Amino acid sequence: MIFPPSDFVAVTIPAEGGRGCGAEHRRPDGPDGRPVQPWALSCPGGCEAWLLAHDDRWVQQPEDIRETFDEVRARERFELRGTRDRDALVALALARMAGVSQAEIPASIAKALSGLPAHVPGVVVCGSGHDNRPGSRFCSSCGEQLGRPAAAAAIGA
Repeated sequence: MIFPPSDFVAVTIPAEGGRGCGAEHRRPDGPDGRPVQPWALSCPGGCEAWLLAHDDRWVQQPEDIRETFDEVRARERFELRGTRDRDALVALALARMAGVSQAEIPASIAKALSGLPAHVPGVVVCGSGHDNRPGSRFCSSCGEQLGRPAAAAAIGA
């Protein structure tokens, strides 16, 4: 048995020259109608040996299957989000252990703890121009009722 990356759908190795069996080998669909992952190709007609010798994308162990470009990008984004979430959680836990109140957390850390990426506007500004956390109902400085994000306030002004 040999295994290709997840983006392979089918393969045919011509029988000429003893390379393969000449039949098309197609990734089967599972009971849910989606392609089976991983696909284990087993061909007694020589296709396995030819693919292993001539195409380094085919491997003998499922754990050695190469990630596709999209899978690499998705994994990297997932790992980055996990790192950010872990850092935010550690910062929040340390702040709580140190007895730091929500109002005392610096804005740069509060933005990270909010879960919003730095490039996404999310600071809520009151009519007096004070910055507040997203989701706040009242200004932490003057007590004014809030309701507009900073981006909307800037466009409307």
